[in-house]
Amino acid sequence: MYKMRSVFVFFLVLIVPLISACGEASEEARALPTVFELPTATPTLTPTDTLTPTLTPTETATFTPTSTPTLTETPSLTPTNTVPPATPTNTVTPLPSDTPVPTDTPPPTVTPTPDAPVIESFTASASSASAGSSVTLMWQASGDVARIDALSSQQQILQTYSVTPSGQLPVPIPASGSQVIYRLTVTRGGIDETRSVPVQIQIVCPVDWFFGNALAPSQAGCPQGAPVTIAGKSQFFQNGLMINLNLSGENRIYGLNSRNNRYMVYTSNWDGSTTYTAPCGTAPAGLFDPQDVFNWAYHNTNGTVGLWCDASGGIGWATGPANLNNTFTVQYEATGTGFYVGVPGYGTVRLSGDSITGTWQRLQTP
Repeated sequence: MYKMRSVFVFFLVLIVPLISACGEASEEARALPTVFELPTATPTLTPTDTLTPTLTPTETATFTPTSTPTLTETPSLTPTNTVPPATPTNTVTPLPSDTPVPTDTPPPTVTPTPDAPVIESFTASASSASAGSSVTLMWQASGDVARIDALSSQQQILQTYSVTPSGQLPVPIPASGSQVIYRLTVTRGGIDETRSVPVQIQIVCPVDWFFGNALAPSQAGCPQGAPVTIAGKSQFFQNGLMINLNLSGENRIYGLNSRNNRYMVYTSNWDGSTTYTAPCGTAPAGLFDPQDVFNWAYHNTNGTVGLWCDASGGIGWATGPANLNNTFTVQYEATGTGFYVGVPGYGTVRLSGDSITGTWQRLQTP
């Protein structure tokens, strides 16, 4: 506005002298007031002044991008800080240098090793020999002292020999038993090292076992005498069998339970005719009732763990009819410990116990 007023004054200064010089102005000079339309310049200048506000947004836009890169510099510093994970690799490197420490542990084990006895070998010249004969034992060992023990099959010491840590020795075979075990013991610094070698004893008996000497148990020894044949009866059950025969002048009934390998013995009191059903009742379909003397024993005596018919522990029900006309073969051990019965259709069984109860085992099948 100040500029517009200056221009207006400027034009007045120029026009006043002209008016005074010319006197009365003509009609054209009176038209000069139209020249005072100069104030129209004032509106044109006003828009130019409005341009000034437009400068403000341009300055705002200029600062906005410059501030944005400043933010991008901040994340760029973060990756440079992630480089320190290289430090774990530095922590790993000291570990290999520490590994030599375990190598210091072996030295303590060096001292006891030379003091321990060592048995390199221990053998016998034969794995079996006749009773009363001999075998030669041979061994190689390192130690201060050594001995050899002769043991029975029940680990009982029969004889002891003092020997050198290495050498050989002839030893006798016992006259009884099924096996002898020779045990070498070598001692050094209060430490024992042992090794054993068994030798089977071949017993030559004056009488053979009726079921074959090879099947005789190790504790059988020799027979008391020749086998005898005895008439008797038998019936097979789900879990065992019953046999009836006269032994030592008594009419005995044996009930053998295969569930626990136990047997019970009863002297027969059967009247020869009565048939019993209590307390077990009658056999289910597909099975058989006990017959003859076995019927009396089945219903009037207890089994090895309760009733004979008890499914949980008894011999169950018969799998067939009774054989009432059998011939049994019987033979006793010389020691009197057990005896053997050859049951037709079943095989040979060994019974060991007394006249009431005991254990049994099946040696062979027919």
